[in-house]
Amino acid sequence: MLSLRRTVTVAVATSLAFAGLAVGASAEDVPDRAVGSPKGGPAVKAKVPDVARGIIVETTTGAPSDALLEATDDAVGDGVEVAADKPLLTNVSTVDFDEVVPADVAEDVANEISERSDVVWAVPNRLRQVQTQPPVTTNDTLFTAQHNLWNRGYTTNSKLGVPAGGGYSIKAPSLWRKTQGRATTVVAVIDTGILDHPDLPSSQRVPGADTYSSKALDNDGTPGRDNDPRDPGDWFTEGQCDFPGSSNSSWHGTFVAGQIAAATNNGAGIAAVAPNVKVQPIRALGRCGGWDSDIVDAMKWAAGIRVSGLADNANPAAVANLSLAGSPGTATQREAECKVFNAAAKLGKARGTLYVAAAGNDGGNANRVTPASCSEFVSVGATSINGFSAVYSNVGSTVDLSAPGGDSQVDPYRGSERAKGDIIWSLGNSGTRGPAQNGYVANEGTSMASPQVAGAAALLHGLGLTTPTQMRDALYASVTPFRARSSAYAKKAVGVDRYDINCTAPGRQWCGRGLLDLSRVQAPLTAPVISGRVIVGEPLRTSVGTWVRTPSAPRYTWKVAGVVKGTASVYWPTLADIGKAVTVTVAPSTSAFAKLSTTSTASAPVPAGPAVTLRGPSAQPRYGQAFTVTATVAGATGGTIRLLSDAGATFGTATVRSNGTASITVPAAAARRLKPGSTPFRAAYLGDTTTPPASSPRRGITVKKLSAKVSTRLRTKVKTSSRATLKVRVIDRPDVFAHPTGELRVYDGKKRIRIVRLSSSGGGKKSIRLPTLKKGTHKIKVYFRGNPYITSTYSAVRTIKAR
Repeated sequence: MLSLRRTVTVAVATSLAFAGLAVGASAEDVPDRAVGSPKGGPAVKAKVPDVARGIIVETTTGAPSDALLEATDDAVGDGVEVAADKPLLTNVSTVDFDEVVPADVAEDVANEISERSDVVWAVPNRLRQVQTQPPVTTNDTLFTAQHNLWNRGYTTNSKLGVPAGGGYSIKAPSLWRKTQGRATTVVAVIDTGILDHPDLPSSQRVPGADTYSSKALDNDGTPGRDNDPRDPGDWFTEGQCDFPGSSNSSWHGTFVAGQIAAATNNGAGIAAVAPNVKVQPIRALGRCGGWDSDIVDAMKWAAGIRVSGLADNANPAAVANLSLAGSPGTATQREAECKVFNAAAKLGKARGTLYVAAAGNDGGNANRVTPASCSEFVSVGATSINGFSAVYSNVGSTVDLSAPGGDSQVDPYRGSERAKGDIIWSLGNSGTRGPAQNGYVANEGTSMASPQVAGAAALLHGLGLTTPTQMRDALYASVTPFRARSSAYAKKAVGVDRYDINCTAPGRQWCGRGLLDLSRVQAPLTAPVISGRVIVGEPLRTSVGTWVRTPSAPRYTWKVAGVVKGTASVYWPTLADIGKAVTVTVAPSTSAFAKLSTTSTASAPVPAGPAVTLRGPSAQPRYGQAFTVTATVAGATGGTIRLLSDAGATFGTATVRSNGTASITVPAAAARRLKPGSTPFRAAYLGDTTTPPASSPRRGITVKKLSAKVSTRLRTKVKTSSRATLKVRVIDRPDVFAHPTGELRVYDGKKRIRIVRLSSSGGGKKSIRLPTLKKGTHKIKVYFRGNPYITSTYSAVRTIKAR
């Protein structure tokens, strides 16, 4: 299932390749991004040949039988033999050949073997290669050039829709106010291994492993698997690999690890996404790339699963980054490869590991790239400094989200002006073969985008979102929408070609859910603060506290002595709460962040107070009508009591009698402040020398609308050539509404013939010219639709004859 040798997904400006899109009819195909090219498409760099070292097979027998191995030997043909088999996953094994073969040969072998009754599926074991002013600042010398973390070039909104503060970066400093990660969080970097670098000291790492099993090409001094992840260099010369060409060492694993957890705020070099977490280097790639089986074992070991030949992992990773990719030729091949990668990822997920992978740098179809397109991985595309898709980044429906990867083709690097180039800075080394002088280098690619997402997942893990599903969902919720489609970027010139590098287009969004934006993490910075008098029956309110991003609809949980008592934004202590303290917890309603709650300091204990009750009025008052309620204060013989609304407004005041009762009258002037409907009130006893203060439970008092009367005047006869005038008067209580307003509808029988507005300037009166009436008798009536204070009603019917 695993395809060709995997390559690291790094694109270097001087050697950037734009591979054509995968061809074939499929719902997952994406449009060609090259538009208007004189050559009919993007320039294509010679690709690494697709090769395999054998097959990966799932059997019904647990391990390949001798008969299966013999059948494989026969299928591979003359000149190549089966050399060994080895367990890889449950019921899944590798069957290695004694030499590397073209991937299509291994594909034919796998297809033939798959026909056997003891085989569930079989795929080639392919080779993969590497793809290669903020709220918190650091004193790292290159931090101002790290536009991917925080872009100082964007500070305000512009006509282009640029987001304020940080532009189209991941805005890591926003979340740094809350966390820079925890030392107990481990991120595995499945890559080319690691160098000793002063900006990534041993204190930033935990022990790793070396799963690279190509003894013929391994140059680390101890060929084969061991627990030494040091990178000896992945350089190769002409003829060493199964494809033409040569290459200097990439130090790719060190670059990626530095992005995640380089020492930060140390006065030198770069800042990392999650500087307080630990990286775990796992060398699965070396000269010429790395085999799928080695990558799968690296995935397993990262999650704490035992792998033959390696000491057990004492520090299982919460997140594993795979900045590597391969592109099978067909959807069928991709589906087969995903079976292996998904099986390994599911094992790791069950142990708490989230896998993040680069979408690839072919400038084409991400839906054909493995492992990123497989369902158990978070697939990461790359964007530019301006928020558009990087011209090299693969796109498609399987991309989950994007992060800055640099795009020097669109915004070229400008020599020593480090702050202006669209590139990604991290750790490097000047050695072209073995390691030499440590330093800092700039690269671009989905390889650079993926570790930013892995680092972000590690930050979320440190906040308490510790399961792979929780981290994944929070990542998906921590994105800013892609900018609107730009016609200029739909035909962006890159060399002699033009490319559509928009992330949005009619009917599709091919760069994922959005651009990673850590300023959107709903994480609390300070606790809520309870305000109000801690008294029985009096409202306690709360602030939400400060947040990295304030929840738009926070959830509240009020507890008294640890018992949940309320979920509204206000809590009203009861007699049962006397002697107990109150706390409130505020949490986001967004499910991905629901665990990121914050709790107030406990209030003072609720003091003792009398039982206060509120009753009445005896009949529902109408709007503007005075009414009286009765309050009782247990044990009180005097003192003042008030009728208060939820907002604390006083509607009436009375003195408590010696028997503990009081009659509180709401005068007409105060009653006019109440809209018709139910309004909550409480009776607030202020206390006296012997009885402490307390308030009653809230009680709704319902106020009815005023009843209107509609009278009309209309002559009894009119000529068919003339128009009669209907005079209307709406009467309510003149002491409340002397000038009622509302809509008047005039009906002739059941037919509506006029609609007019009754304005306040008319004093409740309106003259309405009727339309000409046909010959005969007409029944005219008026419907007053009412308003928030006055009921709707009909007038009496007036008869008029037209002749």
